[in-house]
Amino acid sequence: MTSAMDPIIGMSAVAAAAGLADVGLKIARFLVELSRTIKDLPSSVRGQIEPIEQLVALARLILVNPGLQTDSVAEVLRTCFSIAGTLEKTLQSIGTNKEGKMVERVWKSLVAVSGRINEIEKLSLQLERQKSTLIICIQEHDS
Repeated sequence: MTSAMDPIIGMSAVAAAAGLADVGLKIARFLVELSRTIKDLPSSVRGQIEPIEQLVALARLILVNPGLQTDSVAEVLRTCFSIAGTLEKTLQSIGTNKEGKMVERVWKSLVAVSGRINEIEKLSLQLERQKSTLIICIQEHDS
């Protein structure tokens, strides 16, 4: 295993953590807005806000703790960043047009969400698994 002090791994971990924190915040904000717009949004989608926020908190922890910037953490972060990017694109495809009339906006969002719920749930589950892996990597470092 490469040293945590390897500058290339550190930069890779920092870049992935920063990207993940940014995308994660965008996803969380979008889910909050979607929850406000669509009152009957399935709990499986609405329930993803907290896990995404936890993932953002982990990414921020890694950003400020060089000891956690290991190759295993960097690899998990890159995977999380990739999944989060796909999730963000999926959510953006739903689109909540703020310029449209409220009823039209809600209806279009509801129609779009109903076709994407399985994809959102699948990506969220993948992120949750990666978050668990990331926690294990951090715990191994702390042992």
